[in-house]
Amino acid sequence: MLMKFAALNEALSRTDERRLYRLSSRLSRYFRDIVTIEWSFARDGRRHTAACRVHATSGYYRAQVVSGRLCTAIGQTLHKLVRQRRRQKAAGKTLRRIRPEPARGLT
Repeated sequence: MLMKFAALNEALSRTDERRLYRLSSRLSRYFRDIVTIEWSFARDGRRHTAACRVHATSGYYRAQVVSGRLCTAIGQTLHKLVRQRRRQKAAGKTLRRIRPEPARGLT
């Protein structure tokens, strides 16, 4: 899994990077075979923006949150990604349950 960080008007410390890596590694519970995780951060006054893009074998996912605190924005972003994945899995399960009626031929 490759992780990329980009910070605009925001400095990430080593402890923040370690925390991000630890939290991002939890995503492997929900996403199969993660290829890359890209984080981008920005700060505008007191508003912190956290955006994350996940590329996994099951597809591409992205989430963005604006919050007053950086750690809150990160947590909510991860929560959005997990909700997206669960929604996609549920949609796949319902499609499998729908079966067409068998063709009625003339006998």
